[in-house]
Amino acid sequence: MATVVPVLVRRHLRRVNSHLKSVQRRHRATLAATIENLKPSLEATPQPSLAPTKLRTFEELPTPRGYPLLGTLPEFLAAGGVQQYHKYISQRHRELGGVFRETLGGSELVFVSDPAAVRQVFASEGQYPRHFIPEAWLLYNQDRQVRRGLFFMEGEEWKENRSVLNRRLLRPSAVAPHQAAFSQVADALVDHWTQHFPARALPNLERQLYRWAIESLGVMVFGSRLGFLNHDSESPGDCPGSSRQAEMEKFIGAIHGIFKETCAMGTFPPRLARALRLPVWTRFADSVDRALAAGKQLVLDGLRASRARQERGEAPLTLLDHLLQEDHLDEARIICLLTDLFLAAADTTSHTAIWSLYLLGRHPKEAQRARQEIFAATGGTGDVQGEHLASLPYLKTVVKEAMRLYPVAPFQTRALDRDTQLSGHVVPAGTMVILSVYTTGRDPSHFANPDLFCPERWLRDVPETTTSSPTASCPLAAASSSSSSSSASRLHSHAFIPFGVGARSCIGRRVVETQLHLLLAKLLARSHLRALNDVDMVMRMVGVTSEPLKLRVDPYNDAQTT
Repeated sequence: MATVVPVLVRRHLRRVNSHLKSVQRRHRATLAATIENLKPSLEATPQPSLAPTKLRTFEELPTPRGYPLLGTLPEFLAAGGVQQYHKYISQRHRELGGVFRETLGGSELVFVSDPAAVRQVFASEGQYPRHFIPEAWLLYNQDRQVRRGLFFMEGEEWKENRSVLNRRLLRPSAVAPHQAAFSQVADALVDHWTQHFPARALPNLERQLYRWAIESLGVMVFGSRLGFLNHDSESPGDCPGSSRQAEMEKFIGAIHGIFKETCAMGTFPPRLARALRLPVWTRFADSVDRALAAGKQLVLDGLRASRARQERGEAPLTLLDHLLQEDHLDEARIICLLTDLFLAAADTTSHTAIWSLYLLGRHPKEAQRARQEIFAATGGTGDVQGEHLASLPYLKTVVKEAMRLYPVAPFQTRALDRDTQLSGHVVPAGTMVILSVYTTGRDPSHFANPDLFCPERWLRDVPETTTSSPTASCPLAAASSSSSSSSASRLHSHAFIPFGVGARSCIGRRVVETQLHLLLAKLLARSHLRALNDVDMVMRMVGVTSEPLKLRVDPYNDAQTT
């Protein structure tokens, strides 16, 4: 019995082994047949081509059809001309795509609204970025043989001066010491509005905000008030009692005239206007003369005061002190830099404020939400100071949304430093590219419901109890609260560039944002805003309201509801 069992076991193992081998043979045959059957289909499947995509030429860029000699000028004028330039170009983008070329005013330009192409443009701006300067401004500088500020500089001169101003204007540590002074200027304006114009529209809003913008910059540059907010009268033709304020009013009028008359030459060659001594050129040159003279006098007065402080052994406090005593700039250069800084700040800062006030005045629920945030940040007092700004994210989104819908700079420009691929086309070095900021900001492929005022679209990782507040009327609010990955987090980095990008971005960005946030916060804490008329955007070198904004400021009572 002991010998039988092993024999039976061996026989059984042999049968099992034979069966396994048979199964393996059948499986190998099946696998081979399967592979053989697959071969034709694999060979028939098209494989991705490794050959590079052929780039198209500059001449192959989409371009609108024009008329002999006149080109697209008739269509441009029919669309509203210079004042509606932003809408005309938006329509072109809808017809021709995110990158196209068009000859306007005798110049062949490339217009870009596609954020990916915008990024390529900034990547190709070179070491010394160049931008478009209106011909009238260049002709004036040539005629008068004057040195101008950062906007007009190029090459090493630009780089050297830009580096200095970067340290003095873009670093948080450089702006923070001036927040208290900015706050005082904002308080002065809000006091004036709430005390003198309750229950009626503010008169001459644009001019009052010009005054505020220059006064705010002045306290940083000079360390003292300039007197722009000494409101003796509010009529357009007022004659302030002091000669100082009279000079300030002339300065404001001259700055306004520069932009107005430059825009008036938008469809008429400035060189021809100068040669024929047309009134438009005379008015333009006179405006620049007066603005530069007034600005120079302001800076000269500031230089004398700075020298006196230095002789008394006082530490440098103002922007001018730092430029003179620490950066060791000569007086001529300081005059050029600071004069043009005032010219740029007056128009752009004031109109950014106007658009923010307009939207808050048209959307009371959003205004109320910002107001609630302000009172929460200040412990219920509403007395906003610089240290509170970090706790006002919603207010900041209001300003961002205003700049998206109504960018004061609807176009930005760069000259390409090298041949650049834009939307599959090779655009040669030296080409002036126009970045269509207004168009991109209202493109539904980047912004849901792009014509809707919705500050919530910019919020990131906001608690649902905050974002879905019953005071919020924006239909995007629920979407932004339901997911931490909001539309803001998915937005292309170059779809929203109100201050530009790169080495030549807006030098005053941090200053402007601080001033604007303080003014809006103080105004909301103390008043209800009502925009009494509906306005649209038109071009006057910058994006301005189609008619003067009628803004009513009513004193705020926390028992009231909006």
